[in-house]
Amino acid sequence: MGFREDEDLFPKGDDDKIAFSDVDYLEAWKGMEEAYNLGLAKNIGISNFNHEQIERIFANSTVKPTVLQVYSSFQYYCFLVTMYR
Repeated sequence: MGFREDEDLFPKGDDDKIAFSDVDYLEAWKGMEEAYNLGLAKNIGISNFNHEQIERIFANSTVKPTVLQVYSSFQYYCFLVTMYR
């Protein structure tokens, strides 16, 4: 999730609630693929994606995620799960 592109760090809407971005995460992934293809990144990955989001990335990308980072608030740590291509 991203915030609405604005000058404020945490932009708010007219209802005084946080305003989230309407940019699709797939669009951001395409930008990361471009960085990877240009050699600006050795690997690219995702963080805290659910099953449907991961499947959507797989179905609409040429570069598959190398890593899925998952945050577990119950255990208070982060761990990495290697994704298979």
